[in-house]
Amino acid sequence: LDILNWSEELTIGVQQRLAMARMYYHKPKFAVLDECTSAVAPEMEQRMYENAQNFGISLISVCHRTSLWHFHNYLLKFDGKGGYQFGPCHFGSGS
Repeated sequence: LDILNWSEELTIGVQQRLAMARMYYHKPKFAVLDECTSAVAPEMEQRMYENAQNFGISLISVCHRTSLWHFHNYLLKFDGKGGYQFGPCHFGSGS
């Protein structure tokens, strides 16, 4: 029986889908996600976040795509100079 390293055998996108499937299986109350969908198509990304909502999983996520903001209630944005902004997430504002 050969043991393979899945990070060498699977694409990053497949690894991300597999990790999300594991999260759905365990159904935690919340999950911390760091660029967990960066290598999947935007349509798949939307479905993955919708599935998390459908399972009742609260998400704390790091993402750069504003298309995911509507899945969140609050936004923490760092300015790169040591400052930050925190407040309600305004969907589609781009700010």
